[in-house]
Amino acid sequence: METDTNELLRQAAPYSPTIRAYLANQNPLVVTFMLRPRSFRGVDSYWAYGEDALKVANNTDLLLHYIEVEGLRIPSVGVPHYGVDYYRRELTRKGVNATWVC
Repeated sequence: METDTNELLRQAAPYSPTIRAYLANQNPLVVTFMLRPRSFRGVDSYWAYGEDALKVANNTDLLLHYIEVEGLRIPSVGVPHYGVDYYRRELTRKGVNATWVC
């Protein structure tokens, strides 16, 4: 039986401040991206995790990553700050609503 990725997020939360913050800001009605300053090659990036990441990866050309927290593989997708406008338009065009949390 496959584990729900949002359940993986809840299991990982005690071990990861990033995942805790993401869950605290997550909106169940839209895809949530959260800012992680200087997270990828020194560039401010917005990241989505769990089901949100899967939805974004399926609707864009963004690469799905997996982060490992205490042995749990969590799906994640990142957008550099300079790509936010483009991906906001792409997601909206495909009917996916997103919120971008700083």
